[in-house]
Amino acid sequence: MRQLKEAALFTLKFKPETTQYKKSSGAKISMPPKRKLVRASDFRLQIDGLDCTRVNRIESFTVIRKVVTASDGSGGGAITLPTRVEFPNITLSLPEAFAEDWFEWAKDFIVDGNNTNAQEKSGTLSFLEPTLTTARARIKFFNLGICRLTPEKNDGTAVPRVRAELYCERMEYEIV
Repeated sequence: MRQLKEAALFTLKFKPETTQYKKSSGAKISMPPKRKLVRASDFRLQIDGLDCTRVNRIESFTVIRKVVTASDGSGGGAITLPTRVEFPNITLSLPEAFAEDWFEWAKDFIVDGNNTNAQEKSGTLSFLEPTLTTARARIKFFNLGICRLTPEKNDGTAVPRVRAELYCERMEYEIV
């Protein structure tokens, strides 16, 4: 089980097309004021038309944008070109007793086949300050669709929970 005080981690990896060395100007670099860490448990999920107040776990996910190297056409070298962005499915869990609207959406979207762009949803995952009132960063989700809703394994002693898996066609990340 994860610790509630565990810091939320964001990893960004960049592959520059070129790099260049320059001599330092000698100016001092000022650091921003020290802020408290955002904890992995301090989040708020909002999805249009769904009660997300009881969602207490969202599994980690990775957005990938691969690059390809191609000739620049002049014979002078290669250039790096970005390819399509690959957005992962979002997996979350909540108590079964509070998942009624999730079951209704899954029935309508998956079973009844009402899964056009008009039935997809938008949402926001906000990462909150320890006071839980102010967002430090957010991820906006666009074109969310439910692709799986299943009971979580339970030995009979825990609160029955469900696991939802959502596809997402686009995401935007912003630091607040």
